[in-house]
Amino acid sequence: GGKLYLRLRQRGGRYRKRYGGSDRRGQIPNRRPLAARPAIAGRRGRLGDFESDTICAGRQPAVVTHVDRRSRYIVAAVLPDSRASTLVKASARAFAAIPARLRRTVTVDNGREFAAHKRMEQALGVRVYFAPPYQSWQRATNENSNGLLREFIPKRQRRRPTRKQLDRALKLLNNRPRKCLDWRTPAEVFKEGNFH
Repeated sequence: GGKLYLRLRQRGGRYRKRYGGSDRRGQIPNRRPLAARPAIAGRRGRLGDFESDTICAGRQPAVVTHVDRRSRYIVAAVLPDSRASTLVKASARAFAAIPARLRRTVTVDNGREFAAHKRMEQALGVRVYFAPPYQSWQRATNENSNGLLREFIPKRQRRRPTRKQLDRALKLLNNRPRKCLDWRTPAEVFKEGNFH
């Protein structure tokens, strides 16, 4: 009941746990639930199953990221605005170098930027699945990769990153050995899959 809380470093309101209860955001129509995704995608048993999200600059989505679950290979694009149709076009450009047979599924969160998921399915030739609201651990590969990208695109950066800045970050991350890949790089693992 005193005033000492005013001197705390973080003076935000008390955190409210979000589990339970219902999602209060606008629902995206015709969503395909994560439970319907093929089991092989959940086991990381093949290449071509991606997890997707956006990274914000300020409060606006600035980069869309797609991370292959098996290889941890990152495909990303800069977003000039936050419209869902823009995200689809940027994703199509980013996936242009990925063979069609290595585009199987994409798992996304419930952000409005993924409202055009049916167009994304047509543009990329994938099936889009939605993780349950407020369960970011269902897309842990993408959350981890976005954390690594934040080394190059920090939260305090208010302007959108340049294509050159993003390309440099992707080159470094996709060619960085990972313990979970027996010290191979995501690029090596993804490239090996291109020949099977």
